[in-house]
Amino acid sequence: QNFQGDTLIHVGEWFGCTKTLSMEGQGTPNEPYPWGRSTSPEFQIMLTATFHKVLQVPLPNWGSVQNSLSVWKRTQTTILEDDRYAYVPPEEQLCSMVLVTPSTQHLVQPKNNNHINNNEEE
Repeated sequence: QNFQGDTLIHVGEWFGCTKTLSMEGQGTPNEPYPWGRSTSPEFQIMLTATFHKVLQVPLPNWGSVQNSLSVWKRTQTTILEDDRYAYVPPEEQLCSMVLVTPSTQHLVQPKNNNHINNNEEE
């Protein structure tokens, strides 16, 4: 909350990108904990609300750890009709609405329609 810079680097696990399902010291191992072991849920929420990710690369890992290095830029905001909106320049937009795994990639790939190339000789 006190950080005033425009660029932040995060090293470690991130929400949704971890195999850690519970944490030592939490009430019970049956409570879901998808935040990873690196930073608190509060930190991850604050970072996501005030910065946008511009780079993420995996780091060498072992076991159930899924660490990555990510670079975040401070998000510019504007207020319009009492609502706050984020502005992320197009060249810094990393989010894709299409995310697939290798097992589901075939569901979003266009079908090959066997287009005829008029320049080909028969």
